[in-house]
Amino acid sequence: MTEFEITVDHELCSGCSSCVLACPINIELEPQCADGVAPKTNDVVLRVINGVCCPLKIELCRNKTFKCDLCEQLCPNGALKIIEK
Repeated sequence: MTEFEITVDHELCSGCSSCVLACPINIELEPQCADGVAPKTNDVVLRVINGVCCPLKIELCRNKTFKCDLCEQLCPNGALKIIEK
């Protein structure tokens, strides 16, 4: 299993929530994300806080086993990157 980290360039991040709402784990944990409603807790992989995306519980991220990178793919500004350690 590859170790990784999720990095966010706060200069590029517009806080649009595309990454947050695309995350299948966020949707699983807080189903309202599928309808475009932001997570209400910090018990998710990603959340926008104070206008920028913040990785919170990356240990839940599917990238560990499925090589999921939807958050990175859907970031319109290229602010979010999944980097192998």
